[in-house]
Amino acid sequence: MLQTVIARMRRLLLKFKLVSIVVLTMIVMQGLKYIYHKLPLELFRISEIGVDDIDLTDAVYHIQHKTIDTSRQIVLINIGCWTDMDKRGKMVALIEKLNALQPKAVGVDLYFTERHSDSAIDEKLNSLLSGNNIVFGINHANRSIFPFYKDQQVNYGYINLPDAEGRTMREYFTHYKIAGEPDIESFSVKLYHTAFGLKPGVPNEPTFMIRYAGTEKGFYNAFQNELADDRLHDFPAIEADILLKDSSANIDIRPLISNKIVIIGWLGSPGMDNINDVTDKHRVPTDFKLANRVPTMPGTVVHANALQTLINNRFVYKIEGLFMLFILFGVMLFCIWVSERIEENSHIKKQKQNETLIENKKARAKFKAAIYEWLFNLLFTLLLIVLTIMLMRIRIHLNIGEVIIHIILLAEVKRLVSPLWEIMKAKEK
Repeated sequence: MLQTVIARMRRLLLKFKLVSIVVLTMIVMQGLKYIYHKLPLELFRISEIGVDDIDLTDAVYHIQHKTIDTSRQIVLINIGCWTDMDKRGKMVALIEKLNALQPKAVGVDLYFTERHSDSAIDEKLNSLLSGNNIVFGINHANRSIFPFYKDQQVNYGYINLPDAEGRTMREYFTHYKIAGEPDIESFSVKLYHTAFGLKPGVPNEPTFMIRYAGTEKGFYNAFQNELADDRLHDFPAIEADILLKDSSANIDIRPLISNKIVIIGWLGSPGMDNINDVTDKHRVPTDFKLANRVPTMPGTVVHANALQTLINNRFVYKIEGLFMLFILFGVMLFCIWVSERIEENSHIKKQKQNETLIENKKARAKFKAAIYEWLFNLLFTLLLIVLTIMLMRIRIHLNIGEVIIHIILLAEVKRLVSPLWEIMKAKEK
């Protein structure tokens, strides 16, 4: 009975050889993913090399980022020069100054880790943050700190970014779930609703892909005299102290703030132009390096890009799940079918049946088939990369790196199981 079942399985595998190899490759790949994520392979520091963070679709940002509209609706204010004790008092003065300039909405990307020594300042700040057009950022650390989170009149949004483990920041939360509490809208989503109302446009998924609009830094000093062409789509930024000092009376600030969305946060200390500041920096796909990137964009600017994505309402559709498995299966099946055809046309099988052929001719034939197969894989991979970039330009994201890895693994699996297929064929005879 058992031998009959084995024989039937052997005939089935031989009949669907190509499909069997593809399925085996996908199983092996899932096993390797499990091992990589579950075992302490981070000891090899693969992520520090940056290889596992490569996404070739990032090249699209260097092709078309200048066509992504920023519309100058978002303005950033840097508070990097403030000390912890300054934050409360200066924030009171800053929000009062902003309210006089009538922005559309104000987001506060700033942590308050302790009460102020003067309770009157806390009460004043709490009153200002309760304004209808202000969104206060909260995270795990400050969501229970007096008095902001407890005051139900305060608009708040979850400010933490998706945990990318040091990788490039490509996605953003729409909402965040905390055990035992209602879902919290993310900071940029809440700011979007505050500025424009509850109009449709926010994705229903837990995260969405950010369409970055500028360079790897993402902002420029709004008062600098000259602006390079590649910075035209960055966000304008102002030092907080410029708004607070009397000297600001000589600067026409109202057009920058009035009816705009203002995000207050950290862009650099002691000023935004300090290139050596590393606080709250993130790797982003607008960096020209595809691998081994360094953190360049402040978290405040990541929030601004997520908000701009919501404003433009032009989201990227990410191919994943069953649809991605279907694509992987189809691509690998095509690759192995071509590989079989190359092997047949190279006359290797016929040469094996001809006992008079000398070994060096057989070796040359095998080498020729290997070269043809290598060239096909190379050209097909290049074609897939071009296709992937074209898809990204129309806002469809395909993880081409995963496809390429599957193609490489397929070749190795085929090479390893080929002797097994020869054994099964011999048994059938």
